[in-house]
Amino acid sequence: MHSDAFISGKASLRWPFLFLLWIVPVMVPPLHAREMEIISHGDSGEYISRIQFNAAELERVWETAEAFASRLKFPEKVDNRADIDDLKQTINARFGFYLYQQTAFLKQVDGVIQAELEIIFEGDRVTAAVRNVRFIDYARDRYGKFSPRSSKKYALEDLREKRNDEIWQGHFTTIDENMMMLLSDLEKSILEINEASNR
Repeated sequence: MHSDAFISGKASLRWPFLFLLWIVPVMVPPLHAREMEIISHGDSGEYISRIQFNAAELERVWETAEAFASRLKFPEKVDNRADIDDLKQTINARFGFYLYQQTAFLKQVDGVIQAELEIIFEGDRVTAAVRNVRFIDYARDRYGKFSPRSSKKYALEDLREKRNDEIWQGHFTTIDENMMMLLSDLEKSILEINEASNR
């Protein structure tokens, strides 16, 4: 399975590297392990990340979160501006990506995932939540182009109950990985500010 998303790419890992990944956290707990957590409620279509940051860096962290949300892509939507509320200290954005299936001769679009990202600032903590994950089925039209079968959107939690073949197990893995990577990318950007301010 594959998806065009906000993911920059994945590198293959070799066993020696995996062994080092297992041993290093035991010796020195990484900074991010002490300052962030990601909670996945994949069955209910919700993914939450909470990140502590240095309160003195609020302006930089806010600008980073704002830029992050503004870069998110929404399939087939040219103008996808983030909704930024300075007063409530919230940033909301929509994003999405396609779900593909590799057939014997070509890659087929099974549909599109759409979701909402909400970023809330409370003191020295940022809560980022992915919610309202929806799926739209795609099929080839008479011109050979992939397009929505209908306007019906399926909630992620409903799909998990009704679609359980091998293809969809792969799609669910792709969805989970993309959502977790999205939140991890935001965390990484904020933690880099933390680390710079502690030097």
